[in-house]
Amino acid sequence: MMNPAIAIISEDTLECMALRSILWDMFPQIELLTYSGFGDFVADSQHFFVHFFVSDAILFHNQGEFDQLKKQTIVLTHGVSPILNAAGYRSLDITLPESDLVKSLLHIHEDGHREHHEAQKRSQGAAMPEKMLTEELTDREKEVLRLIVKGYINKEIADRLSLSVPTVVFHRNNICEKLRTRSIGRLTVYAVFSGLVELNEI
Repeated sequence: MMNPAIAIISEDTLECMALRSILWDMFPQIELLTYSGFGDFVADSQHFFVHFFVSDAILFHNQGEFDQLKKQTIVLTHGVSPILNAAGYRSLDITLPESDLVKSLLHIHEDGHREHHEAQKRSQGAAMPEKMLTEELTDREKEVLRLIVKGYINKEIADRLSLSVPTVVFHRNNICEKLRTRSIGRLTVYAVFSGLVELNEI
């Protein structure tokens, strides 16, 4: 039986690499494959794809091929695309800042897997990728992380938690060291997937 995979189909190499990096944080258990064109993608019959991230240009030239796969297809756009939404496609504006891009991806993931996601929450808490379980945060670090991903700055976090600013900076550095990232987007993925915050809170 073939393992599930996600296809990223775009002629823009940097776009593929950046999206692959973000998706790997969210789905470390799923193989992520990139293709520079539709022909390369079609030639690969060795994988079972659960999602397709495809550039708008490639979609427009091969729309008939994706019409039956709308539920699994996310179109990569440069700005908002009402036409695609009206046609029943989900889209992802890749010009968004990293934190907004990650939020959009999390919303797409939640919308596409709502029933499965809720079932997991009821049975075991929020679903968190195995890679993110390697380092446990302290309770105080979790409190600080919640506020970081909600957009609070160090001074505001200090005031809310009755801490000094240097103490908040200390906790923030520990969080980033444990999770091996200073990216707000990646910290947001961790916080949502670990159940520390809900999407509607950020």
